[in-house]
Amino acid sequence: MKELTLTSISSLPQDILAQTDLEKLTISNSALAIPGSIANFQQLKELRFVGNTNLYLPVEILGLSKTFILFERNTPEHIQLAGQVIFEFQRKKITEPQAKVFLMLLQEQDFDAVAEKEHVIAALDYRIKEIQSKALEKLNEIFPMTETLSENNIVCIVGNTEAFAETDIKPRLKKLNINLQNKISQNATLVVLAKEPKLKLPINDVLITTEDNFYQWINKADKLLLSEKTEANAQAITNVAAMLNSANPANVALALQMMKTNGVSNELLGELLIFINSSKDKTAIRTAKSLFKKFGPKEFITFLEARNHRYYKLLEFYSGDESVYNWLDQHTAIDSLPIVQKLYPALYAKRSKGQQRIDFISKMITNDTLDLSSWGLDEFPDEIGQFDTLKALYFVDSKGNSRNRLQKFPDFITSLVHLEKLDLFGVYLSGSLPESISNLNSLKYLGLPVCDNFPEVINTLTSLEVLEIDLNQLKELPRLQNLIQLKQVIVTEYFFDSEKAEAETLWEQKKAFLPSSCQVIFQKSHKRWSE
Repeated sequence: MKELTLTSISSLPQDILAQTDLEKLTISNSALAIPGSIANFQQLKELRFVGNTNLYLPVEILGLSKTFILFERNTPEHIQLAGQVIFEFQRKKITEPQAKVFLMLLQEQDFDAVAEKEHVIAALDYRIKEIQSKALEKLNEIFPMTETLSENNIVCIVGNTEAFAETDIKPRLKKLNINLQNKISQNATLVVLAKEPKLKLPINDVLITTEDNFYQWINKADKLLLSEKTEANAQAITNVAAMLNSANPANVALALQMMKTNGVSNELLGELLIFINSSKDKTAIRTAKSLFKKFGPKEFITFLEARNHRYYKLLEFYSGDESVYNWLDQHTAIDSLPIVQKLYPALYAKRSKGQQRIDFISKMITNDTLDLSSWGLDEFPDEIGQFDTLKALYFVDSKGNSRNRLQKFPDFITSLVHLEKLDLFGVYLSGSLPESISNLNSLKYLGLPVCDNFPEVINTLTSLEVLEIDLNQLKELPRLQNLIQLKQVIVTEYFFDSEKAEAETLWEQKKAFLPSSCQVIFQKSHKRWSE
């Protein structure tokens, strides 16, 4: 008996391939591609693969019908699984075409998928899970849902669905005037392959697709139907959105039911995201999430799951995360701007343009007052300067907090000539206040920002009645004799007793720099000034 053991090789030597009378061959601890010419070893009684890595097996190996082929301790796992396929083929448990396709699937080899599609379908029910999953991936390539179904077509779903429930799909198909059956009939237009169909399918006489491809198609069909640009339908979408945003739970429930029955357009997908991230109705939120999972882009859910902290639940996200809105714009047909407007209004002022931006700013103004403290921006739209009737502009809230990240003094402020209150207290700015701040000749209150140097330009604000500063600014306070209307200097700091005493001493030194009628107020924390 001619025996040969090959160890640590990267290819079969040509002289070995010429030995057609070889009876026993062992290949161990190697990484190589077995050539198709191995089928020439017809006298081979035993072929062993032991401890190999990255082994490539050609389908021609199935031609060694009289050879005992053994696999031991090979990696990765798919090599050992390939051994099981060969073993079952030699015992006639699977056919040769099936075995070829199974080997190709395991090793992710390219092959004529259309010619072999019945064997790829058979792989869905094969006992090796890795072959099942790879077969499903291959079938998604083989059976794209490129055909458009017509009215009265018949769809048959075979196997166990995972992406959707048939009870949900049936009314959606009915809306498209398409029938659903659980068994394949002679009149079937389309067969949808779900998990483990366990049926012999009429491959050549009917359209076939996979569950995932069919689900993508019906979602697009739903959206196309719902998004037709007719006046009646546009009004219907508006009405559903209004009901979803209603304070009446009955209206919300009706809106969700209408979407469940009729499908969800891109506009309504955006409304669902707003509802999920703003509503307090847990039951309605669960329904809304279910609808988004059915009709919305799965990739968005995956995106959120990859970036979200475990604190956030399904389809919930931090409203100030601009990257979420960017992702929607780049990867979906969902318009993020209405979502931004509802969930993060300040960002809407930054992302909107033209009249949209102006209209938004106008809505944010109440009683000639604009509060920017919660906007969380590093720069503000210049269009604010168009609202020259503003009398109060706040960059910090009533407690001295601000989400903004200003780096320089916003130029538009000096256009607001009727401004009476400007609160920038505690906001850090590079440089100082511009000379043009002298345009604010109606200004009565100024919460001074933290600048590189004390801005002496405020000596031109002759209408100023109240100036709020911190302890360090008090130390730098220059002569402000021009501020003849100044009534109060508010020194705000979180005082320790020693600092309070220091501040009082400083005031005795500095009060000569101010009009004689000016008084000082010491306070631990910022309070919004009112006359």
